[in-house]
Amino acid sequence: MDTTFTYLNQQKTSWKLRLSQTSISNEDQEELKGHLDDVIYELSENGLPDDEIWLLAMKRIGTIDTIESEFGKINPNCTHLRYVTPHSYYLTPLKKTGKTRQKTRDCI
Repeated sequence: MDTTFTYLNQQKTSWKLRLSQTSISNEDQEELKGHLDDVIYELSENGLPDDEIWLLAMKRIGTIDTIESEFGKINPNCTHLRYVTPHSYYLTPLKKTGKTRQKTRDCI
């Protein structure tokens, strides 16, 4: 079995999982995943070792934290929204009306 393929797939899977846990929209996530795949393919064609391919891909695309930070500059109200606002917050009734809060997906 090709170890480069396995290593890169493990790294991509982990990266994509972390990406899915950000406040970045699904559409933008798909675009970023496509860019990552393109960069990895291009670097693989140059015969680089798998660890160098991954390091260079991260240098070109960016880490998840860097990407989310950059997207947060576009829409600062949504930066790290999923990390700051626990799910239980939305299930807590409002004191005056008794209704629960509504989540909005106006982010990025």
